[in-house]
Amino acid sequence: MNVLKFIKIDVNSEEHLIQQALNIYLSNPDYFELLGGNRPTRDTLMESLRALPEKLSYDDKAFEIIYRDGEPIGIVDILDSYPEKMTAFIGLLLIDGNLQGRGLGKYVYKKIEDKLKANGVKVIKIGVLENNQPAIKFWKMNGFNILDKKTSTVVNQKISSFYLMAKDI
Repeated sequence: MNVLKFIKIDVNSEEHLIQQALNIYLSNPDYFELLGGNRPTRDTLMESLRALPEKLSYDDKAFEIIYRDGEPIGIVDILDSYPEKMTAFIGLLLIDGNLQGRGLGKYVYKKIEDKLKANGVKVIKIGVLENNQPAIKFWKMNGFNILDKKTSTVVNQKISSFYLMAKDI
């Protein structure tokens, strides 16, 4: 695998960056089917870019496009010091659907973990939809354990169950 580059974006980013992130969303119809069945749109992406828990600022959020050899291959959304200090919460790690199944997700995750560890993070937490069995398997293979099962309102006001998972690093 080659060197990865992470570029942070937000709602005010240049249009070509917004489109690159949207294209990654669009390459993952199965994921969005699990979220409620609607095809992602620019508005879906903007909602993700704006999403922020109470008591956090946008300085605590890194929504990034992941590049390999100058080509966008995925996106990651990470909250720093959430839900507690020295903890990072990965809200989303999405690899381009056309590139999945080649070990790229594991490689990207390891780089993210290394970066977080170097920044003093001790625990990484994630939420995985209960009905997303491939993602549950992926995160378990990367050392995460299920802590709890929760219910939340997600896209389109749909109530979904998810697993809170964590890994000490």
